[in-house]
Amino acid sequence: MPEIVSLGPLNADGLLLTVLIAAVAGMGALSLWIRTQPLLKGVPWLDMFGTALFIWGICWKLGFLVWNPALLWERPLSLLVVRSGFWETLAGGAAACIYLLIAARRRQIKLNQLLGVLPYALVPALIVWCSLTSFPYYLPYALIAAGFYIYMIKDARGSASGGGPDLTTYLLGFGFGGLLASLFAASPPGAVLHLTAGLTGLQWLFIALIAAGIFVKPQRAIQTETGSRTVTRDSQTE
Repeated sequence: MPEIVSLGPLNADGLLLTVLIAAVAGMGALSLWIRTQPLLKGVPWLDMFGTALFIWGICWKLGFLVWNPALLWERPLSLLVVRSGFWETLAGGAAACIYLLIAARRRQIKLNQLLGVLPYALVPALIVWCSLTSFPYYLPYALIAAGFYIYMIKDARGSASGGGPDLTTYLLGFGFGGLLASLFAASPPGAVLHLTAGLTGLQWLFIALIAAGIFVKPQRAIQTETGSRTVTRDSQTE
């Protein structure tokens, strides 16, 4: 998708449109998956993740107003194409994570159950994001995410708990898959690669996922009804 998209007399941020489309795809896929998991229907997952997404989106899109509030009344139409930088985006992600942790705690949702449900929104969103961003250069990542999503759905259907793959599987799968794809995927024209020890920032991110997958204890949410209580158990004991 181009950087600037013309909508009649207005110019819109192409990246913002990509984010919105990916977000709708992720939330829609999560909604469909929850319908197949009866034990998950009592929790407002869509409200929780939707609020977290809204918090992150506001910080990512409008965080720069903290440093330059005059744009709000001097050039209001510029808000359609201007977005915040790295630190505002990072702050938005941190705020969204804090909200999710607080919301889960209030609803007595275990952390591993939260992490077990979240990928069913994140992975479809990632597929759409990689398909629309700098096409076709990120297509290898979209294909890896699509293959992993198929595995997630099949694993959830085959599991008695319906909990899907454990956190270790997510981390190692995306880490190794993404790192492998990065070795063959071409960079978009004009992209400036900043290398550290011969690797890009994205490749270091994949390595970090692999390292986390090695050290994180495998867990999956085992959802059994004991009154209104959710019981969790290590996946190693299944």
